Amino acid sequence: MSRPMVDRISIREAFSPAARKCVPGFLILFLSSLLPATAANSSADPPAWWTDYEEARTYATEQGLPLLLFFHGSDWCTWCQKLEVELFDTSAFRDRLNRDLVAVSLDFPRRSRLPVAMERQNQKMKSAYSVEHFPTVLWLNPKTRAVFFRHSYLDVSPEDYLKILRKAAPKGSE
Repeated sequence: MSRPMVDRISIREAFSPAARKCVPGFLILFLSSLLPATAANSSADPPAWWTDYEEARTYATEQGLPLLLFFHGSDWCTWCQKLEVELFDTSAFRDRLNRDLVAVSLDFPRRSRLPVAMERQNQKMKSAYSVEHFPTVLWLNPKTRAVFFRHSYLDVSPEDYLKILRKAAPKGSE
């Protein structure tokens, strides 16, 4: 089997005055092609599920949206996983994230470790809201931290769940 012929140039030729004239133009063109992508990503949409409570609370307050806190054990809690699959992972629910509510995932895994700061935050939130079992879901006002609705596993459709949440939040409370 024959190999294709490849033009080889010497290092001297690669850095000749003629080649050097092309390099800055190429670099400018290359780097400028990256800028629009970087600029677009810097104003990226908020995450579907937040993990930083304070950032989520700030965003929810600015947007006038209620907070949904999901306390769960992602790698061990069967009812948590069931709630995620049947409700939170559905397109009907995901379509409402950051439009009708801001969702915060507060995970308590057993087989893996979270970053220390996240672990501390989640423990602090668990204590603050007296969470004793998983899953626990809280629907609350981000400004006053008043809880409108608290539940564990619910066997309802995403549409019915969103109706329940809307009824639970007092008018003008977001």
